[in-house]
Amino acid sequence: MKFGVSRVLGVAPCFCLLIGTLVPGEERRPPTPADIVDLRALSEIQVSPNGKLVAFVVAEPADPHTPRKPPDTNIWVVPSDGSLPARLFAASPKSDTHPRWSPDGRYLAFLSDRGKPVGQQNEAHTQIWLMKTEGGEAEQLTKLDGAIQDLKWSRDGRMIAFTVLDPETLTERGRATRAMTSTL
Repeated sequence: MKFGVSRVLGVAPCFCLLIGTLVPGEERRPPTPADIVDLRALSEIQVSPNGKLVAFVVAEPADPHTPRKPPDTNIWVVPSDGSLPARLFAASPKSDTHPRWSPDGRYLAFLSDRGKPVGQQNEAHTQIWLMKTEGGEAEQLTKLDGAIQDLKWSRDGRMIAFTVLDPETLTERGRATRAMTSTL
């Protein structure tokens, strides 16, 4: 039976979590609620064009003192041959997600809400950021009123297409405020 890269990479996080629970010399026990809350979730696995690097998103456990705040998500990179441990690639106190390799593998574009608010916003919306594969500072590529939902590089790597959620208009905000006021 032949497995594709996507199927193997889809099973890999589950396998890693299973192996991580099997520590030699440690008594086996069922997981506790604290164990489950402390789990880190892997997602959005992206293999570089040359197949040598793998980028993925890790959702850190939520802070029990601020339960309404979503968990931090950071981007990690690891050599696909396992020759080095995974390294933190893009991290901020905000959300870093959707890593996408440039066609030549020299850059990694991603989405983050780490920037400054635009226009009438109270908080920054998700925008496109760019970093060189070897690391460095992230550069903000977009500064839009709406939140970017997804992105894709052009085949030649000269452009990035994206989808954006339009911000509410003043009329829509007024309707929402009136609706909330009338229900109170």
